[in-house]
Formats: sequence, structure tokens, C-alpha cells
Amino acid sequence: PDEFQVGLSRLTAAVGDSHTGLRPQITRAFPLMLYWFEDGIYVLNTVPEYGEILYGRIIRMQDHPIDEVMEAFSEILPHENRAQLKSSIPQILASAQFLHGLNIIPDTETLRLTVENEKGQTVTADLKSLPLGWMFKGIIDMRDDSGWPLYRQNRGRFYWYAYLPDKKIMYFKYNACREH
Repeated sequence: PDEFQVGLSRLTAAVGDSHTGLRPQITRAFPLMLYWFEDGIYVLNTVPEYGEILYGRIIRMQDHPIDEVMEAFSEILPHENRAQLKSSIPQILASAQFLHGLNIIPDTETLRLTVENEKGQTVTADLKSLPLGWMFKGIIDMRDDSGWPLYRQNRGRFYWYAYLPDKKIMYFKYNACREH
């Protein structure tokens, strides 16, 4: 089923239109919050038992270099430019079903993740996937994002705004084209 889902995603992504794609149901994921910076994809949050990989730059997933993994994901995600991939890949990279369907991991239960930590050392962790309905309590408390830059606040809301009186600016954030 995972390979079939990936195959359908590959077909729809081949259309080359970011608005044409599937929304497959993801039921298992690894406890990772990821972000694609200029020099790679980093672990911004995870559960305490994998604390040694926090803030690490991903080098390998299972036996695959991260560049190979990102290329595989770029073939199944609808996109029209690199910016769309930079936004989409970190959101779906922790999906156990997609990693399995792309033959990156042998099953949906475990992932061997290798990162380069802040000291330049290579660290490997064997992660266990979790049911997607379970929000993991990460090392970093992500619930209060009020001190974060505006573009990182209210990630769960489709759209919102804030008035910045000192600059006389109205800031609008548009996260998704959907109804509440």
C-alpha cells in the first residue's frame, strides 16, 4: 500500500502543477520537527529520548544520503519551484509511510537517522514511529510561539493578522487556502 500511494503521488506530481496532487492519509510518523536551512535539513525538535540529535543537520536516513532522500521526495511532491520543495519536504520527511513507500526504510516502525551535531560530530539514533494522532511532547515547548518571529507564529491557523502600532503596519499571514 505504501509503494502504491507513492506511485500515485509520483504520477500526480509529474503533472508539474503545485495545485494538482494527492493528500494521502499519513498514519505514522517519526517524532521530528524539521526545517530546511540553506545548508541542509535540521532537527528543530524531537522527543527527549532522541535529544542527542536535536539541532543536528541530517546526513543520512537509514542507508541513504539525505540528498538522495530529498530527490526521491521531490519526485512525489507537486511543485513548480524549489521554494515549494523547501517548504514541503520538511513537513512530510518524517512520514513513515512515505519513507517506506520510497524504499528508504524497510518498515514503518523504525528509522536510523544520522546527523551532524553542533560540534561537527556524527550522531546516529534509531527512531521509533508514532501514530500520527499523537502529538509528541518535544524537548522544546512549541505551544507558546508568541516570542517567535511573526512568520513562525500561529502555524496551525490557516490565516491571521497582527497590527504593529509602532511601525504602523498590518501583518497578514496566509498559511493555507482553506476555510476555518
